Amino acid sequence: MKRVLILIACILPHLVWSQSGWETTYAEAKDSYEAYEITTALQLGREALSQAKDEFGYNSVHYAKTLRLLTLVSFAGKNFGAGIDFNREELTILDLTGNNETIEYANALSNLAMLYYKLDSITLAQYYYDSALALFDVEHEALPQGYALTAYNLANIYIKTGKIQWADSLY
Repeated sequence: MKRVLILIACILPHLVWSQSGWETTYAEAKDSYEAYEITTALQLGREALSQAKDEFGYNSVHYAKTLRLLTLVSFAGKNFGAGIDFNREELTILDLTGNNETIEYANALSNLAMLYYKLDSITLAQYYYDSALALFDVEHEALPQGYALTAYNLANIYIKTGKIQWADSLY
């Protein structure tokens, strides 16, 4: 009987912890985002961000991942300024943790470009798309997910600004 109680005492806290905290809240926020429940997703995303900071620290993958989700939620809710703020914070964390030459970093740059594009900041959008493509090209032999969309969006900017030959070079 004593062994059973000790076993329960050791396992129960793990079960309770694994079903709460950042992981659960993040999953709920992501589900809300995918269901296009933007207000709920934003609220849960902010809660998950706070939990990620408390549980893992500011310079953690979990914190950066939550910022990425909040960027996407803000974009879906057409709150591009807030999306830029979340995205820039994600880029800062990726820089601080030495992850500034990764696919995640390139995708974050591409997301930032899209946000600026939506705000009609074409020059900044072009700059960040160029930066993302350069990172995709340099660091990875195979074309990673996100490359095609980034190239397509940059080509559209080139076309919009009359740089047709530059756009052709991307295809």
